[in-house]
Amino acid sequence: MMTIFGAGSMAGGPVAGLLADTYGWQVSFWVQIPVVLFCALIVTLFVPEAPIPPTHRTLGSGLRSLDWLGTVLLIGSTTTLILGLSFHTSYLEPWSAPIVWGNLLAALLASIALVWVEGKVKRPLIPLELFADRHTAAIMASGFFLSVVAQAFMYQIPVYFTVIVNSSTAEAGLILSVCGGLGLGIGSLIAGHHIRKGGKYKLLGIISLSPAIVCGFLAAAWNPTWKWWQYYASFFPSPLGYSVFLCVNLIALISAVDSKIMPKATALLYTTRTLGGTLGVSIGGSIQLGALASALKTRFATLPNRDDVINSILHSKAAIRLLPPDLQRLALDAYARSLSIVWICCGSVAVLTVISACLIDEIDIHGNKEVEGTGGGAVEGGYGEGLGEATVEGETGM
Repeated sequence: MMTIFGAGSMAGGPVAGLLADTYGWQVSFWVQIPVVLFCALIVTLFVPEAPIPPTHRTLGSGLRSLDWLGTVLLIGSTTTLILGLSFHTSYLEPWSAPIVWGNLLAALLASIALVWVEGKVKRPLIPLELFADRHTAAIMASGFFLSVVAQAFMYQIPVYFTVIVNSSTAEAGLILSVCGGLGLGIGSLIAGHHIRKGGKYKLLGIISLSPAIVCGFLAAAWNPTWKWWQYYASFFPSPLGYSVFLCVNLIALISAVDSKIMPKATALLYTTRTLGGTLGVSIGGSIQLGALASALKTRFATLPNRDDVINSILHSKAAIRLLPPDLQRLALDAYARSLSIVWICCGSVAVLTVISACLIDEIDIHGNKEVEGTGGGAVEGGYGEGLGEATVEGETGM
């Protein structure tokens, strides 16, 4: 599945870049509509119903059992967090602006309320007991930190090539798609083969995280004199290791969590990763803007209209190409410096991912008799044991 996803990623970047260069960036979004409709049709016609007993007999009982307050607070906390960071990074509002700190404060208060509510309701949206166990907490933390690093790192790569190297959007998207797509496909195959053959997933996961550290510091040393193969060689290990660890992360969760809360556990894992990716882009953008503004002020210290020039560059990268050659070189140097700082931060935060991964337990997922059906879940004896008959949640006295 990851290999197919990787193949699609390889094609998507260059195609989107070509469309943006030829027809404008808006077309890249419009062409997704027929593709999505086609996928929805295929799923409707050919994907069979899952042979899993429903957890509720009626739609009404299912809706009544949902944690609606927790859902509202989760959506509210993440939305206000994204808005606060976006107003700072995209609209260049200062941290002191009410629209920035107000949204961030609302996100903090909603998060506190979410934790309190989830500890009180009967069927919480987020099972807090998952965080009480070191193993599952380490899985969530490592997934979160890796997503922060990966998205902050990859988000700035097309910027580097379009601004510093002055390449086309299609060329910038090509390296991201080829390395990202191949990395996802090959990495998932490596992880699957290793674990299927009885290899230890914990050690594999720790090893797979080393490229996130190394590639961050390598990218900080990029300069326009590098050849294209050097860029590919220094970037490819990062998505490769990312893909391997995604598989390890999921296997570690499946091996430890009872199947009765598996849907919520996996949903929480993907929510954590998504939140980490969103924060990675936002925080990385904030670091880059701050570093760029500081570097420009230093390099343009004697420029009469310094503030106006800096403001125009912060709002549009294209403004750099409108500067005189001597100022253009200074601006590009400042921009490259700001990107290097982001990537150094990515390499540093990746260390937290390794520390979290070291706290994941190695649970035996081999040597157990294969069991068909659904129900009970994993217990101390290993994955697959303790499977019992599934029940209808909320209607059998559970």
